[in-house]
Amino acid sequence: MGEFTIRRPAAKAAILFGTGIFLADIVMIPQEGVLATTAVVLLLLSAGLFFKSTSISDPSLLLFVVSLGALSHSFTWNEVETRRLNPTEPGEIVELRGRIESDILHVEKRLRFVVADASLIRNGREVAGEWRLNVSVPKDTTSLVYAGLEQGIVIEGRGELLPFPRARNPGEYDYGRYLLLHDIHGLIAVPRIDSLRIVAGDGSSFNAMLHRARAAVSKVITGSHSPEAAAFLKGILIADRSGIPLDVRQSFVNTGTVHILAVSGLQIVIVALIFYSLFGLLRVPRRVVPIATIFGLAFYTVLIGSPASCVRATIMASTVLAGRLLERRTDVYNSLGAAALVILLWDTRQLFDVGFQLSFAAVFSIVYFYPFVTRIILKIPEGWEEIKAIDKVLKLFAVSCAAQLGTLPLVAYYFERVSLVSFLVNVAVVPLSNLNVMIGFATILFAPVSTFVADCYALVNDLLVQFVLGLIKAASEVTMAYVETAGLGTPLLILYYLVLLGTVHLGNPPVRKTTLFALLIFANGYIWHDVALLEKPLLRVTVLDVGQGDAIVIEFPNGKAALIDAGPRIGEYDAGKRNVVPFLKRAGISQLDALVVSHAHSDHIGGIPYLLDQFEVQSFVEARPAKTSLYRAIKKIVFEKGIRVDSLAAGTQLNLDHSTRLYVLHPHPGFISSNLNNTSVTLKLVYGKTSMLFVGDLEADGEEAVLARYRNFLDVDLLKVGHHGSSTSSTSEFISAATPTEAVISVGWKNNFRHPSKEVIDRLTQRGARVVRTDRNGGIIYVSDGHIIRQISPENPN
Repeated sequence: MGEFTIRRPAAKAAILFGTGIFLADIVMIPQEGVLATTAVVLLLLSAGLFFKSTSISDPSLLLFVVSLGALSHSFTWNEVETRRLNPTEPGEIVELRGRIESDILHVEKRLRFVVADASLIRNGREVAGEWRLNVSVPKDTTSLVYAGLEQGIVIEGRGELLPFPRARNPGEYDYGRYLLLHDIHGLIAVPRIDSLRIVAGDGSSFNAMLHRARAAVSKVITGSHSPEAAAFLKGILIADRSGIPLDVRQSFVNTGTVHILAVSGLQIVIVALIFYSLFGLLRVPRRVVPIATIFGLAFYTVLIGSPASCVRATIMASTVLAGRLLERRTDVYNSLGAAALVILLWDTRQLFDVGFQLSFAAVFSIVYFYPFVTRIILKIPEGWEEIKAIDKVLKLFAVSCAAQLGTLPLVAYYFERVSLVSFLVNVAVVPLSNLNVMIGFATILFAPVSTFVADCYALVNDLLVQFVLGLIKAASEVTMAYVETAGLGTPLLILYYLVLLGTVHLGNPPVRKTTLFALLIFANGYIWHDVALLEKPLLRVTVLDVGQGDAIVIEFPNGKAALIDAGPRIGEYDAGKRNVVPFLKRAGISQLDALVVSHAHSDHIGGIPYLLDQFEVQSFVEARPAKTSLYRAIKKIVFEKGIRVDSLAAGTQLNLDHSTRLYVLHPHPGFISSNLNNTSVTLKLVYGKTSMLFVGDLEADGEEAVLARYRNFLDVDLLKVGHHGSSTSSTSEFISAATPTEAVISVGWKNNFRHPSKEVIDRLTQRGARVVRTDRNGGIIYVSDGHIIRQISPENPN
C-alpha cells in the first residue's frame, strides 16, 4: 500500500475492507463464490505463516482483508434483498404492529415515520421476522390518535402495502436503494388516521427518554427563534432538517454549502470542547475528563439519531481523546481509517451512503490538500500577507478550497451540479455557521438557568442566521452560480483525480511518473472504447416511465436524437421536469433534432413546455394542429423560439440518419376522426434487418386505417403498444399483422383506467410477444445493431 499506509494500520485495513465491499457490490459474485475465495486466501495465509514466508503471508493478508469485506457485504446485502416487501397484487392490505422509532415528519398532507420491530399479517397469515417500515398517514388534527403519535409508542393498524421504490428511469435517483441502505423493508400507506390504534406507551425505555430529551431541545430552539431560524438551527444542531423548505435546501446545493446542513466534525468539536470545559469546571479528575467527554459525545450522537457524518466525527474525536489520555500522539489518517473501519464493520452498506462518502472525503481532503493550497497562497505578494485580516481570510479560503478539491467529483455526480461560487461563499458562511452552532448551544444550555440570557443569545443568532440565509439565497441567484453536470461518467471522475494528484505531486518524481503512466493507460482505454463503439454503431430506444403517458427517446447511430411525446403534467408533477429533461442530460444529449407530437392529449404533451424552456429543439414535428389550450400554448413557445415546424402525413419520411428509415404510416390526409387518439402519428423505424413500430394512442379505427394501406409492411420486431394497453386498441388483426417479438406498454401504476387490459396482454403473448411495462419495469432500453434488437439493463447500458 506504500509508505502512506505503513505507519497507519487502521487506514490500510479500512481501504482494503472497503475495496472488498465495493467489489462485491459491483461484480455481484454469488455468496458461494465469495466464501470459496475467502477460504482459499485463508489457506494461503495459513501456509505463509506456517512456513514463515512473508512473500506468501503479506499479500495473502491483504487479500484476506479484501475478502472479508466482500464476504461481509455479500451476507449483509443478501439478507437485505430477501426482506424487500412488495405487494402480491395492487392495493394489498396488510396489518402491522410495531414501535415508532423515528421522529414524526410532517410532509405535505401526511405524517411519515419509521415503525421498527414490526409484525406483519398478510392474507390472514403472520409473516415471520421483525420488519422496519416507512408508514404514512393523513393528517387529522381532530383525532386523539394524531395527538398521541410520538417516538417510542407501540401502534397497530391496517394499511396498503406499496410497491418497493425503484429508479423509474435509467440514471434516476434510486429511492429504493436508499431505503435498503437504511434498513427499511417496505412502505405502508394508512388510508385514515383512525385506522391506527395506540397500543402502549414506551415511557421508560431508553429510546423514549432520548426522544423526550431531543423534543425538549427542539422546543427550546423553536421557542427562542423565528420559524426560519429555528428550522435552520435544528438542522445544524440536532440533525432535524424536516423544517427547512425545499427552496432553501436547493439554495445550499446551488452554492456548494449543503455540507453545513449536516451535523459533522464542526459540531462534534464544539460539543467536545463544551463537555471538556464543563468537566474541568466541575473539578473532575484530569485523567477522567477525556473518558467522560467521550461518553458525552456518544450520548449527543445517539440523541440526534447517529447520522454517519456525526458517527465518523465522534469516533475520530474519541481516538484523539484516547490518545491524549494515553499521552500518545494520534495520526489523522489513522483516526479517519479507524472511524471508517468501525462503521463498515457495523454495516457495510454505509460505504454507499452519500453522507458517509462526502464526510470522509472532506476530512481527508482538508488534511491532504491543505499544504498544497497554502503553498500556492504563499506565492501571493508579501505586501498582502502583512494585512492580518487578509491572511486569516486566505487561510479560511485554503481550508474551504482543500475540502472541495477532494469532494468536487462526488458533489458533481450525486447532485448533478457544481457551484461556481462555492469557494467564495464558503469563506464567509463556514465561520458564520460556526458562530451559529456555538451560540445555539449556548442558548440551549442557558435556557433552563436563565431565559433572559438564553433569549439574548437567541436574538443575536436570529440576526446571524438571517444574514447567512440571505447570503446563500443571493449567491444562488447569481447568473451562472452553478453548472449542471448530469451525465458525468466514472471515466471523467477518474481523470479528475489523476490530474489532481499529478498536479499536487508535480515536484515528486516517483509519484509524477506513476500518475503519468496511469493517465496514459486511462487515455488508451478511453480512446479504444470509443473506437469499439464506432465500429458497431447502435440504435438506442428508451421508453421512459412517465406514469400514465408516453415519452420515447430515440438515439440514432449518427448521434442525432429524437423524442416522441414528453409525458403528462398533473398538478405539481411535470414529466418534462421530473423525468424527460433529466434523462436527456444524463444521456449526454445536448439537443433534440426532432420533437414528434403523436397527438394533443395532455398525457403526451404535458411535459413539452418545460422541455422547450430547458432544451434546444431543432424541429417540432406534428401531424395535425389541435385546438386545445395546452397545445396552443406549446405552439406559441415554438414560434417565439423560432423552432422549425414540420408537418407529417402518411407516406412521408423523417430523415435524421442515412442508415435508418423512419416512415410515417398514419394519419393519411383524408383520414377524419373526432377521436384524437385515432389521429396519432404512427411511425415505423427501420435499422438494418430490425424494425420498430410506434403507434401513440391509436385505437381500433385508426389501426383499421393503417391496416388498409400498410398491412404487408407492418411486420416488426418491437411494438410500442397503443393507448397504454387499452382494450380499445391492439386488435387481434393488427397484432397478427405486426407480429412483434417484443411489446412494450407505457402505463402508470394503479391508473384510474385500469390499463393495461388483460385481454390485450393475452393477445400479445399468444402471438409470441414478450410483454414488458413501465409501471413494473421502469424505463426500458432497447438497442439494435441492425441485426437483432435486445433489451438491456439500465445499470449496464452498453
